[in-house]
This record gives sequence, C-alpha cells and structure tokens, in this order.
Amino acid sequence: MLLQRMLEEEAREMRSGWTEEGIMKCLKTRSNDASLGNDQENTICTICQDEYQIEDMIGTLDCQHEFHRDSH
Repeated sequence: MLLQRMLEEEAREMRSGWTEEGIMKCLKTRSNDASLGNDQENTICTICQDEYQIEDMIGTLDCQHEFHRDSH
C-alpha cells in the first residue's frame, strides 16, 4: 500500500513537475550574515537582481546559484 502511494506520487510529480513545496523542502537556505565576508559573486539575487540585505533568507541551488528565498 505504501509503495503504491509512493509510486503514484512520483508519477504525479513526473506529469506536473516539481511542486513549490517539494522545491522548498530540497532548497538549502541560509540567513545573509555580513560577518561571513563579502563574496562579490553572491551579493545580488539572480531572480530580482536586488542586493542582499542583512538577515535576508537566501536559497541556494545545487549549481550554487543563490536567490531571495521569497523571490518566487
């Protein structure tokens, strides 16, 4: 029964792509902390193009692109 539910869920994801909830579960998230240093490559959100502010929540993809977690 559990295996069948898992297979149905996987098939649903394959048809419709990832859900926002599924993406957020896999997303690495951190708080922007000025004490971590100033990495010039990661000071601007790749989605909205705004500079990160202290305490912004930043999501990181496996490819290392970063963006405001709430820029969706």
